[in-house]
Amino acid sequence: MSGTVLPGRLLHKLQAAVLVLLPGLVFANSGEPASKDTLRVNVEIVNLASNDPALTRLDVYLRVLYDNLQFIKAESDRFTATYTTKIMLHNAGGDEVASENFKEEVELASLAEADDRNNFKLSHFTFELPAGEYQVSMSIEDLETQTSVAIQRQVSLQDFPADKLLASDVLFLDDVKKDETGAVVWQPRVSDLQNEMARLLMYFEVYNVAKGDSFTVQYQVKTPRDSVVLSYEYREAGSGRVTQNVVDIEGEQLAHGRYVTNVLVTKGTESVELDKPFDWFLEGLPLEFADINKALEVLLYVASDQEYETLLALEGKDQYEGFVAFWKKHDPTPMTSGNHLRDEYYERVSFANRNFGTVRKEGWRTDRGWAYVLLGPPDTINSDSYNQSFRTRRLGKTVKAVLIWIYYRHNRQLTFLDTNGFGDYRLENPDALYEIID
Repeated sequence: MSGTVLPGRLLHKLQAAVLVLLPGLVFANSGEPASKDTLRVNVEIVNLASNDPALTRLDVYLRVLYDNLQFIKAESDRFTATYTTKIMLHNAGGDEVASENFKEEVELASLAEADDRNNFKLSHFTFELPAGEYQVSMSIEDLETQTSVAIQRQVSLQDFPADKLLASDVLFLDDVKKDETGAVVWQPRVSDLQNEMARLLMYFEVYNVAKGDSFTVQYQVKTPRDSVVLSYEYREAGSGRVTQNVVDIEGEQLAHGRYVTNVLVTKGTESVELDKPFDWFLEGLPLEFADINKALEVLLYVASDQEYETLLALEGKDQYEGFVAFWKKHDPTPMTSGNHLRDEYYERVSFANRNFGTVRKEGWRTDRGWAYVLLGPPDTINSDSYNQSFRTRRLGKTVKAVLIWIYYRHNRQLTFLDTNGFGDYRLENPDALYEIID
């Protein structure tokens, strides 16, 4: 291939090859492969003011995905899964100061509900403690399979006296709803993934602004390199001890990647500043894809000519919708959770970029990257880095190094030649690859 764009007929062959050959894998939210011996659990911890002036409040949210639990059929023709959660808090001196230990049972009408990655159990725990430094240790175990995950976090809990302007930590939300009694209920965003509505809400509390008084909030959403992508300012009336703030951030304007939100609250000469990092990821994309443009560009090997041209022409929110639509169309198992084909495809592109890149090309655009993305890892690799076997000139050039990838499952081998000694391996026999994907 040597970095050239393939004609349409070959793109169709490559697309067919990927749809047939890629094995399905399940990946965690971070983009890294999820071990079968580990539960996928998301955690969010926030510090707020307590009703007790001598204490401060720590809220812990745990999100356990149903598709990572083992469900068994019960006598009622329903399906149940049971897991335990243990939370322990230790102070700076190592003493245990609080704990929670409980068993949770989840009951579903069908296994299809368990396979849907949008279904999860969200648990909320509140601890009242003196201000200070703490270690939060969490352990969650599936009782059927005895698989578990252990998580530790260091937290610094601040005091919230009633004589000055203060603010809580930031808590991101997916939604704000009212329950059957009319009370407002927050739905915390305890995940790194964008939802289909691309909605992102930010909640925080401002303390000690009397009724009849007001304060100003300025917030910015920035990249890790301090590039501002969103900013807004508003004025809010005080509610006394606690004034709740909910800000609707325009998530559809945020590309796939990592961000930091900065909030500045001012009242007269007083001010308080908050910073909160967050991830805004498209499901199935590794972290190296900084924006949706790259996620669409690498579809070169699996999109038809028309699809590829259309995808690259999209802008703004349409890019996200195009990404979702493409992989929904090419989901080999649409009735199951997630899209294993998509996850595996991007993981292979990511691997190729990490291992096969050259000065002039990204790894996925090299010949080795091309083969790896389509076929996955070879069964055996024969390497001759100093060209001990090939001492003669080949193709009119001196060969510096040779790599032979052997695919026993396809009864084929691919030979890559490095003619300049800089690791730019070219596929000598592309017909062998075409024979596999034809």
